[in-house]
Amino acid sequence: MFDKKTLAGLTIIVIVTVTGLGAFIFLLNPQINSPSSKINVIVTIPVQSEIVHMVGGEHVQVTVLVPPGADPHSYEPTPSQLTSLSQAEIYFFIGSGLEFELTWWSQILSVNPSILLVNGSEGVNIINGDPHIWTSPLNMQIMAENFYKAITLLDPAHKKDYDSNLASYLNALDFLDAYICENLNNYTNRMFLIFHPVFSYFAERYNLTQIAIEEEGKPVTPQTLQWAVDNATLYNLSIVFASPQLDTSYAETVAEQINGRVVLIDALSEYYTLTLIRFVEYLTEEFKV
Repeated sequence: MFDKKTLAGLTIIVIVTVTGLGAFIFLLNPQINSPSSKINVIVTIPVQSEIVHMVGGEHVQVTVLVPPGADPHSYEPTPSQLTSLSQAEIYFFIGSGLEFELTWWSQILSVNPSILLVNGSEGVNIINGDPHIWTSPLNMQIMAENFYKAITLLDPAHKKDYDSNLASYLNALDFLDAYICENLNNYTNRMFLIFHPVFSYFAERYNLTQIAIEEEGKPVTPQTLQWAVDNATLYNLSIVFASPQLDTSYAETVAEQINGRVVLIDALSEYYTLTLIRFVEYLTEEFKV
């Protein structure tokens, strides 16, 4: 499906420096240039926008097709977004089977057939067709390198800047990965309960088991909810993770049955590092019980 002028490319977000793997200091705020001097990049979801900013720095501007709070399974682009798309130089897409991209791919190409396509999933091992590849920092490193290849091809004059930005970002992801390992390695109970199975790649990387209430494409039934309650009881779980873009009523039903609570984690957020740090904090709270 993604066969037209497709290049490897994806990155993700926030550049950080870590001191003793405990405190994160957020750096590299891109400078503001006049819009006319920037490369116009279109991305699918918010989490990619920080990638583009951190690798592209002052040389890029970003438009997100599926805005914060919207569900990429059902969102439809607006006329103004399609206008932005028609004027963009790069479309940096996820490429791993995200429903929005599968649905709108033909129209995106028809709006701007000469756009440079950057495939975020190039080189990433896709697990059981799960599109949420960005939840592993190791996948992020692959994605960052892919986007770097595309932006330097399009704009070789600023390659030094992109080299420096990429090196800083990869280093930040190394620290983030080490931080997560350090905080999660010593727990025996490694199960967590979630409504939509968005953290499969995170779970695989850190040897965790994601218990998902919803399976892609399958309706939630009373039997499904009881199965989730039984697993939560078996593993002494009190948190049901949920995505703010989706209906939380089923998660709330399960939480009520186990005398627990629903915690919203936005895996699509542009604040990638902060999101994973927050997720780890809740996981350690769950595992200590």
